[in-house]
Amino acid sequence: MRGLPIHGAMAAASRLEGAAGAIRAAPWAEASVLVLLGAAAAFLTLNVDLDLRVPGHAILRCVLPLSLGLALVPRSGAGTVMGSAALAALLVQGIDKGAPGWGSATSLVLAGPALDLAARSARSGRGVYLALILGGTAANLAAFAVRLGAKVLAPGGNRPLASWWPEAILTYTLCGVAAGALSAAVWFRFRSPGDAR
Repeated sequence: MRGLPIHGAMAAASRLEGAAGAIRAAPWAEASVLVLLGAAAAFLTLNVDLDLRVPGHAILRCVLPLSLGLALVPRSGAGTVMGSAALAALLVQGIDKGAPGWGSATSLVLAGPALDLAARSARSGRGVYLALILGGTAANLAAFAVRLGAKVLAPGGNRPLASWWPEAILTYTLCGVAAGALSAAVWFRFRSPGDAR
């Protein structure tokens, strides 16, 4: 991971800067943490049922561990590393557990890269909060688009398309915002020490 530059705003805003510094000191630890948290996100997606019955809620299971990874290894590109690890773990675990739904798999695989992309311009704790909210929302809207495509191409299922999509576009958006905001509040400070007053 030493080839990936430190993301200054994430490092400064992290609530876990002590643990992040210790992880950075061990050459093998950063990669291990990112792979482990990507696999954890896949495990949660496949094995934890929040029983919310709300379209788009699967994002809640993956953004929290991925944001933890960004707080512990605040490097540009860390989300993409975790997304790759999540995809590999999804493929391995899916052999035994069965594949998740199209939407769940999409949000899991795209959340890490979406968080990276959104965080590129973050320069403060507030910017990190906004990036996590935007990244979670973008990943979930991509999941909505994939799920919508699946419903159009293969009609049927529990709910007809006409009654599903008006609710789903709203709930996918709100779940993405909630996942990003919750993750930001847990792992990052809104005002990091270097933020302008």
